[in-house]
Amino acid sequence: MGGLSKRVTLVKGLSHTNNAPLVIDSGNLFFKPGVVEHTVSSAAQKKSTIIAQTFLAGQNAVVAIGNNDLAAGPSFLKKLEKKHSFQFLSANLATAGTDTPLFKPFTTKKTGDLHIAIIGLTGRPLPSSPSDQLSLLSWKKILPKLLERLRPQADMIVLLSNLPPHENIKIAQNFDTINIIFQSGNTTKGNIPPYIINNTLVCQTTTRGRYQGVLEIKWNESRKWQRHATAKMELNHIKAQLEQVNQKILQGNQRQSGEARQDSRLKGLQRLKQRLAGQQDQLQQQVNDSKSSGATYNNRFIALSSQVEDDPQTVKLIRAAKLR
Repeated sequence: MGGLSKRVTLVKGLSHTNNAPLVIDSGNLFFKPGVVEHTVSSAAQKKSTIIAQTFLAGQNAVVAIGNNDLAAGPSFLKKLEKKHSFQFLSANLATAGTDTPLFKPFTTKKTGDLHIAIIGLTGRPLPSSPSDQLSLLSWKKILPKLLERLRPQADMIVLLSNLPPHENIKIAQNFDTINIIFQSGNTTKGNIPPYIINNTLVCQTTTRGRYQGVLEIKWNESRKWQRHATAKMELNHIKAQLEQVNQKILQGNQRQSGEARQDSRLKGLQRLKQRLAGQQDQLQQQVNDSKSSGATYNNRFIALSSQVEDDPQTVKLIRAAKLR
């Protein structure tokens, strides 16, 4: 169950009504790495079915297709999707030799007052599949057209990416219309606090359900993340400098000296004070403007205890499938 810890529920902060929460996953949810179609056991397929039935069925769920998810072939995923009424996404997974995606490339959902567009991307390497010859389209080719189409109709654009982190960084640098990336392509580094690139918040939790990442968002019409942290650091630095200059001016005024050298030094400090005060006012305005206009987020990771009792319905399904 490698992808369950990346399962995200968009709740209060994005939702302003009592609508059902939107559950999303960025991929690699069903099979372990390295499994290929001709080696997928019936037990592994039963486990995948239980994951779909327990965590996705009836949950308003959207799941990007990870490369590991393709172990049993696209036809197996289509059966899961149809039977348990959730949605797979992949904008770049296609039949070899074509530009037509095998699954829906995106979906739009309404949560509260927000219209959210969600895009899925599948990562490499693709499993060797005797029944389906697959290929991956370049995100550089498909994303510009998709984003141009989605931007006017969405308040927020979310990318569920199974690509490795360095590819997601490139995507964020190229497309500031993508507001959030949930990544699952390489989680060996475990929990990573969200970070902003361009206007994209990149998020990742560790694998196999050991932690739950809780991301609380206050979104607004600016569609821009609040970026006052750097300005605030500079402001604090300027304030410290200004305090030192004021102290030196005070010390100079207390000296009973009419020397030209001393007068010249005080005049220099006064000019420096004026310059620092001007910089302080500008930075303070940047901080105030950013706070009033930008969207904000708060993130925390919650370790899931091994002592938590098993869900009775899930246990019943596992026993019925004779997996224990």
